[in-house]
Amino acid sequence: MTGFDQLRVPRLPGLAIVIVAAVAAIPAGAQAQTGCNRDNTNHANRIVQCDAVIAAGDMGNDAYASALFFRGYSLSQTGDKPAAIANYSAAIAVNPTLANAYDNRGWLRHEAGQNEAAFADVSRAVELNPQSQNAWSNRATIALRMSRFDEAMISADRLLALDPAHKTAHAFRARAYLGQGRFAQAMTAIEQAIQRDPAATYMLIDRGMIHQAQGDDLRAFGDYDAALRSTPNDAWGLYGRGLAQTRLGRIADGRADIARATTIMPDIAEHFARYGIRP
Repeated sequence: MTGFDQLRVPRLPGLAIVIVAAVAAIPAGAQAQTGCNRDNTNHANRIVQCDAVIAAGDMGNDAYASALFFRGYSLSQTGDKPAAIANYSAAIAVNPTLANAYDNRGWLRHEAGQNEAAFADVSRAVELNPQSQNAWSNRATIALRMSRFDEAMISADRLLALDPAHKTAHAFRARAYLGQGRFAQAMTAIEQAIQRDPAATYMLIDRGMIHQAQGDDLRAFGDYDAALRSTPNDAWGLYGRGLAQTRLGRIADGRADIARATTIMPDIAEHFARYGIRP
């Protein structure tokens, strides 16, 4: 797992690393010789090896889709995300049932700001593989970014059905409840999340947002400030603490926090506004 907007989208999910592709369909000798497989964790090398396998051809569709998938994954890990998306798209064209290719392409599209296409991809991923916690997490994250709070709740509930001890599912539910203006339920959910993962500072920030949305800036300040002791450059914590301080009369300190937050994340005010929190 990676990135909640960082619950907020990205800290949760990310690219699927459990690859359900038919690698065995690649001839055994070629697979071993080229390293175009899940065991090769040297991404630069795997790209080269997958290039060779793909160029050589002489394999079935499932194996071809697998090679494209592995190359796409390694391209994403080395920073060439447009090429990664192209490889996932090619893999899907060859094997339209490759759930992880939809999941990974969806996450990369989300990172590129293409959220409608991203949501369609991760929704297709969970249709093909309803047991994928990674895909449900990605779907919840992207739904929250789009203010589709009902869909985020559906995804969070599916995560809890798959794993009642899931660390971030309650945090997803808290954010969805907050977006719906259901503050009591949001607070219950975030407290459950904190109980499961007390070290996750972003959950303190989310609790601060719930306090702030209800006008309790003193408690909000306490949560933001506590989170920032561990993660001093978190734009969410800085912006929330800055708003709280300005409302509490600490104008200079508040403006300084807000300035730092917007330097780190220029659109941070828009994200808070989705939850009804505005200057």
